[in-house]
Amino acid sequence: NEQYPASGEISIRNEVMSFTRVGDAVTITARGLRGTTVEEADAGDTVQVCLDISAKQPAEAMEIVLIDNANAPAAYLDTVQWYQEQTDYLPRLYGRFLPKPVGLETLLSEMSLNMYFYPYWDEFDGKLKIRAVRPAEDDVVTDLDEYRKLNADSVDITDETKQLVTQVHVWYSLINPTLNVNEAKSYACREIIASDAGAS
Repeated sequence: NEQYPASGEISIRNEVMSFTRVGDAVTITARGLRGTTVEEADAGDTVQVCLDISAKQPAEAMEIVLIDNANAPAAYLDTVQWYQEQTDYLPRLYGRFLPKPVGLETLLSEMSLNMYFYPYWDEFDGKLKIRAVRPAEDDVVTDLDEYRKLNADSVDITDETKQLVTQVHVWYSLINPTLNVNEAKSYACREIIASDAGAS
C-alpha cells in the first residue's frame, strides 16, 4: 500500500522495530529498538508506523504534522509567516518520537506549550498563523511594582503562601517511548530543584 513508507519504524504493543516494505510485503529488520523489549505479538495486534520528529524548529515541526501527516490544505497555512516568526523568536530545536497515534488537537497543544508559541486563525487572511510567546511588537515593556508607576493605595499586594512553589521535579530519560509520557514512572531519572523553603 503506497500510503505507507518503504522503510522506517513501527510499534506493535510496547515494542518498536524497524522495517522495510516492498509492495504488501513487510520485512522486520531489527527489534527491541529505542529501549523497548522484544515481545510476542498475536494475530490481530495493531501495527503502527512511528513518527520521528528530530531536531526541528517549530515551523518545520508544524509542517511535518499538518502537511505531511494531517494532509491540511497548504492554502490555509501561512508557512511564510511561521518561518519569519521562528527566525525572529523561536531559535531552538525540538524532537518527539510518536510510536502511537496522537490526536491532532492534542499534539498541537503539546507543541505550542513546549515550543512557546500558539497557533491562531487570521480571519482577514484566511490562514493559520503562529505567534511566539513574546512582548507585543514595538511595545515598551514596563516593570510595575508597589514602589513606582502605580497610584498610592490603588493596588493591594498580598503573598499567596499556598501557591508558593518550593520544589520543581524534572523527569527525564524516557524508559520506553510507547509508555505514557505524562506519567513519572515512564522515566528513569528525576532531578529536584528546590528553594531554601523546599529543601527539607
